[in-house]
Amino acid sequence: MTNQEIIEKLYRLQILLKTKNPPIANALERVTIPLLEYGMPLDSVSREDVLKIKGVGKVTADLLMQIIHGKHFFEIASSVPKMKKKAVL
Repeated sequence: MTNQEIIEKLYRLQILLKTKNPPIANALERVTIPLLEYGMPLDSVSREDVLKIKGVGKVTADLLMQIIHGKHFFEIASSVPKMKKKAVL
């Protein structure tokens, strides 16, 4: 899988999570450009290498590793918990 294919799947996942869990979707959106600028092939990186990329946190790294390992983005989106709405007082 090429870097472009991985980033396209990450983008699709980000779109799916926009209403379900906005903070995770925003984190995925912020990491898109650093991933585009990453010089090595993403399909052979380890989790530790992914964490060294600017803007990648632990949750983002876990989601990215699932995409790299070939898990479909619909499956990944269904495993992400829905964000609870805060009560407005």
